[in-house]
Amino acid sequence: MWHQVEYPKTHDIERLLELCASIDPEVAVALASAAELTPYGVEYRYPGEYPPVSEEAAELSLATAQLVVGGVAKRLSDTPGR
Repeated sequence: MWHQVEYPKTHDIERLLELCASIDPEVAVALASAAELTPYGVEYRYPGEYPPVSEEAAELSLATAQLVVGGVAKRLSDTPGR
């Protein structure tokens, strides 16, 4: 939104990273691991029968999410005009 790029209403993080890459290719590379979080925003978000997530996978996903939040926050704070 900050760069006035239209984006679809989606939980597909890889697609959102592609849109980010059109503005800042470095952010897409730096946050590429976030694409692995898409199933948690889509499949696991709604009730259903899904395979259990191991504690190790949950911890890795949490670390990835924290990396994304930190990376986005840093880029926003470094953006001129903010």
